[in-house]
Amino acid sequence: MNQMLTDFYVKPTSDIFFKFLFGKEEHKPILIDFINAVMKNSGFPLITDLVIKNPFNIQTILNAKETILDIKAKSSDGRWIDMEMQNSDKGFFGERALYYWTDLYGDQLVTGDNYSTLRPVVCINILDFKMFKNVDRYHLCFMLREKDTPELLLTDHL
Repeated sequence: MNQMLTDFYVKPTSDIFFKFLFGKEEHKPILIDFINAVMKNSGFPLITDLVIKNPFNIQTILNAKETILDIKAKSSDGRWIDMEMQNSDKGFFGERALYYWTDLYGDQLVTGDNYSTLRPVVCINILDFKMFKNVDRYHLCFMLREKDTPELLLTDHL
């Protein structure tokens, strides 16, 4: 039995390891520290606490695509956080990440709600492949900016 346990290996970038490490309530301090390291590296405000949410985004519209996030959380200041681990490059990860962001962002409102109640959604995507072959940095931060005048930020909600 002991030999079997020592021969068992779980790849650190696997979904099961990722969800075990970050998705359990008793590991919340590790999740907060990791999120804050990413936020600090990008110059964003740190979080002080969060609630780990059910990662299933159930479809509400007929024929809509159901999504299952790796880690779904809401910070004490109202920001939604989606953390994803992606092991393989299937050529559409950017679109997938944006789709998950829109799901979390759009689900914040129901008919009659004011747009001012929308809170930012932070997507932290950890990739086990190089998405941008000509970029040597390990941490990239994407936001909605004007193409020719990048200092014009449309919103900080992405």
